[in-house]
Amino acid sequence: MMVRSLALFVHIFGMLVLFGGLGLEWLSFRNLRRSTTHEQAHPWVSVFAELPRVIGIAVGLILVSGIYLAVREGA
Repeated sequence: MMVRSLALFVHIFGMLVLFGGLGLEWLSFRNLRRSTTHEQAHPWVSVFAELPRVIGIAVGLILVSGIYLAVREGA
């Protein structure tokens, strides 16, 4: 029962990280469009550059824990 609870927590945590990453992506695109100088755009480009790693980890957590939960429940 403890492993199932941990897998469910990891699954929900992965979803929260994924939605947070998508929100940061939207925010960085919005601020990049509003930037008029290189100095204004640089912080948002660096945020945007880190997003694939964060979103990839989140998707991995979601898949691994989701597959475990599906197999455990017999789906």
